[in-house]
Amino acid sequence: MKEKRTTCGDRQIRSEECVFIFSPFHFPLNFRLSRRYEKSETDNQDWTMKAFTVMWRTIKALYEDLLLWVWLSVLWWIGVFLVLPAGPVTAGIHNAANRVANYRRVESAFFWEGARETIGKSWLLLGINILLIVGVVVNIRFYGDSAASWAQIVSIVWVWILLIILMAGQYFFPLLWQQDEMSLKMVLRNAFILALRHPLYTFLMLLFQIL
Repeated sequence: MKEKRTTCGDRQIRSEECVFIFSPFHFPLNFRLSRRYEKSETDNQDWTMKAFTVMWRTIKALYEDLLLWVWLSVLWWIGVFLVLPAGPVTAGIHNAANRVANYRRVESAFFWEGARETIGKSWLLLGINILLIVGVVVNIRFYGDSAASWAQIVSIVWVWILLIILMAGQYFFPLLWQQDEMSLKMVLRNAFILALRHPLYTFLMLLFQIL
């Protein structure tokens, strides 16, 4: 029987939020927080509390399958250091993490399955993320090195743009696996929508990854 997958497509972005975090040990985990989106004064506060809930769920999930995630993390780091497999191994480990987030069975076979299925798309997504970051950093350096006061202001604007890109970038691969039909355009669109709609929540998730 084919497993039903909940999507985060264009029409469902208001009723469902797909959230991604890294554990303190750099094991990627995707957690979907389903809720009805109702704009209110307490919305950002509710999502701030959810950030800590997701952190706890990550630690709990890691503990329950620690050996598996250590093994997958080793495979991921090897792929990143070899450079060429970086995109596929990132997609692969997110495929496994997505299953945990959706309360489905997970094993190392899903890592390899995800890596094989998304070789092209994973590299495009990773490449877009890297190019965006590099492009913004170049602009920050360029305007930051200028002695003109207006250039310093522009460099500060670019710093904020970099922060938004980093916040949105953490959603790229999780959203890829939340779709029935993979669309990079939809991934990018929804990632920035989530980052801008829930900035404090997304920023806390980003800090959690760094720490």
